[in-house]
Amino acid sequence: MLIRTLLAIAMLSFACTQASRLLQQDVVASDPTLIDRSQPDWYVSMELQQQQQQQQQTELVELASLGAAAPSSTVIGDGTAAETRVASLVRAAAAKQGRKKPRANRRPPPKPSPRAEASPASAPSPKPSPAPSPALSPSPSPRRSPAPSPSPSPSPRSCLATPSDVLGPFYQSQGVPLNTKPDESFCALKTGGRNATKITITGHVLQYFTCTPVSESSSLAFIDVWQADNAGEYDDNSNLANADCRTRVPIAADGSYKYTTIIPAAYGSRNCLRPPHIHLRLALPGYTLLVTQMYFAGSALNGPGDCGCGGCGSGNPLQQVLLDPVTGAGVFDILLKRQR
Repeated sequence: MLIRTLLAIAMLSFACTQASRLLQQDVVASDPTLIDRSQPDWYVSMELQQQQQQQQQTELVELASLGAAAPSSTVIGDGTAAETRVASLVRAAAAKQGRKKPRANRRPPPKPSPRAEASPASAPSPKPSPAPSPALSPSPSPRRSPAPSPSPSPSPRSCLATPSDVLGPFYQSQGVPLNTKPDESFCALKTGGRNATKITITGHVLQYFTCTPVSESSSLAFIDVWQADNAGEYDDNSNLANADCRTRVPIAADGSYKYTTIIPAAYGSRNCLRPPHIHLRLALPGYTLLVTQMYFAGSALNGPGDCGCGGCGSGNPLQQVLLDPVTGAGVFDILLKRQR
C-alpha cells in the first residue's frame, strides 16, 4: 500500500511539472508582442492566441485541483483510484506536449463579412401590384378587407440588429469601474499621441425589430466599453488593477446611455493598420450577448482599408457613428436580439 501511494505521488508530481512547463511555453508563444503586425489579419491572430492562452490556464487550474484531491484517493481500497486519476493526468500532459503549436504569423481563415446579411439593400423588395386598366375596369373594384396586422413598426433599416464583431485581444472582464461621470472622458490623453479630439457618444439600447427601449434594472444593465488611447495603445488587460480607457456605461430605465471619451488612434504596422474603433459588449438578461465594434464614418481605413482585420465590420454603416465636426457629438443606437 505504501509503495502504491509513493508511486502515485511521484507520477502526480511529474504530470504537474510537465503541464506547468508546457503552459509557460504556450504563454511565450502567444505573447502579442511577437505577432507580426505587417501581416494581414494580425489582429485576429492576436485574439485567437489569447483565447488559447486562457483555455490553457483554465486546464492548468483544473489539473492542479485534481492533483490536490489525489492524495485523499490514495488511502482508499488498494490504490486503484489514485493510479487511475494520476494516469489520466499524465496522459493529459503527454497530449499537451505532443500537440502542434500554431505559428504566430499564420493567417486564420477570414470571417464571413456581416455586410451582406446586415445590409437592408439585400432584402427583396415587394413587387408593385399592376394598376387596373381604365378600358377594362371603368368602375373601381371592390376593396378587400385588410387582414389584421400588428401596430406599425419603424422603418426596417432603423430596426436592424447591431452586427457582432471580433472581441479583440484586449477585453478585460474584471476591475472595470462604472462610469458615473458621463461628461468627463474615461480615456486620458497620452503625451505624444496623434490626436486629442474629445467626443461624446449618446444613444439608446433597443430591442431588435420593434425598436422599443430595453427595460432593465438589473446589475447587468451596462455596456462594457474599451478602446486604445490617442497613441494607439491599450492598457495591460492582465493587470486588473489598471483600467485605463475602460469603463462600464450604465443603461438608464428608458434605454439611453452616454459617455465621453477621445477618438482612439489607428494602430498596427505602417502598412497594415486597424481603423480607429471602440469596443462594446452587452450581456443583458433575456437578450443575446452582443460583442461589437463602433467605427467612425469617413475613415479611410474602414472597409477594404482595414488590413489588420479583413473580416471585421469597419465597412458596415450599421457599425459607424457620424460625429458632429464642431461639437464632436455622435449618436449610436444599439439593437439587441431577444433570446429564443
